[in-house]
Amino acid sequence: TIHPKLTKELRLARKQIQRGEEGVNYEILYPILERKLIDAMRLRVAMNLPSDMTDTYRLVNGEGDGLSGLAVDILGGSTAIVMSSAAWCEIHKETIKSVLAKLLKQHQSYTNVDIDIVWRNTPSRLRQDGYEVMMKDDSASDEDDRGEQLAL
Repeated sequence: TIHPKLTKELRLARKQIQRGEEGVNYEILYPILERKLIDAMRLRVAMNLPSDMTDTYRLVNGEGDGLSGLAVDILGGSTAIVMSSAAWCEIHKETIKSVLAKLLKQHQSYTNVDIDIVWRNTPSRLRQDGYEVMMKDDSASDEDDRGEQLAL
């Protein structure tokens, strides 16, 4: 069990991280993400995903897995598409990718597979969180997530 004081600190840190506040102890983010992603993976394994019948499924479903603004789809058992629609995800993109890569390597179905992690985001949703999205390619539309850069 976790000490009640630590649970309160974790909850506070999670809220600060999701809001992108400054002065947060970001070292605490790694174990929070790890726990949430492990829980999501265990739930999918309990639902027999992946299976012989499908190797394409949603591994993380945002709020339903306690990770609002973050979704992860596994495609063909070889690619993880990470979809970010919240500022906290963009701020902590490298940490999210690192935790996900580590856990996928440990996953019973992917121990011998190098899963590519592809990052996507939704510029219109990020603007709602106060992010300005600058497109590298002016021909890309607002909903096209290829090549955009984020600015705080």
